[in-house]
Amino acid sequence: MIQSLPLLRLATSTAEVGNWQRFLNDQGMLDQFSKPLKVDESFGPKTAFATMHYQTARNLMSTGVVDELTRKRAIADGFIAFIQARNADVYYPGEQTPRLIVIHTMENAEKPYSAENVALWFGGRAASPAPMASAHYCVDEDSVVQCVRDTDRAWHAGPVNGRSIGVEHAGYAKQTVVDWFDKPSQAILWRSARLTARLCKKFEIPVVMVKLEDIATSKAEGFCGHVHVTQAYGHKGGHWDPGPNFPYEHYLELVRSA
Repeated sequence: MIQSLPLLRLATSTAEVGNWQRFLNDQGMLDQFSKPLKVDESFGPKTAFATMHYQTARNLMSTGVVDELTRKRAIADGFIAFIQARNADVYYPGEQTPRLIVIHTMENAEKPYSAENVALWFGGRAASPAPMASAHYCVDEDSVVQCVRDTDRAWHAGPVNGRSIGVEHAGYAKQTVVDWFDKPSQAILWRSARLTARLCKKFEIPVVMVKLEDIATSKAEGFCGHVHVTQAYGHKGGHWDPGPNFPYEHYLELVRSA
């Protein structure tokens, strides 16, 4: 569970409010006029009403405020918390339309809360300084955390940053085929697939692997690994994640079936 995030309440305006409004809409929680919420990242009376509706449905205290307990229950229901990365290009309004989804590995253990820990690191809220890098999403076996808006530019894959969404996965590029099919890895891939299926639908990104020769061109639409960007642009000593044994075809099948 993410610790010490601020409450979402009346007069709050953050990217996480937008995620909360999308979540409430997905859960079928309507405003006091029986309408879906407008996703405007501003927590007003309509969002508070829909929040109370959700809390009542989940047997929580109906306050209209997203406290730690409400957030914890919502994460179990699929809510994506948001911790803004320190180093990213943020646009108002969002200007980019991504065409690529780039797969990364975090290079840390497949543990619950790995997503939260890396997100806090990207946000400059960990013990070590924030890196000169970021990703749109961090995924572990029990949660997803967003660090950069979909239409903002994360610093995750160099030349394709301006036309891609970066998804970090708990685990290591050195994992074997067997490692990728163990229980934690499969939980991570399943959770990631649900996320990227939604992104593909939202931005009309095809669920296919991009040809290596297309990555450096405007033809690139679909999925690739960070390693493929390294290869396409001839970066010596570049990133090789998510590793040679990442099960791309299996993963794309999960995306298609999500």
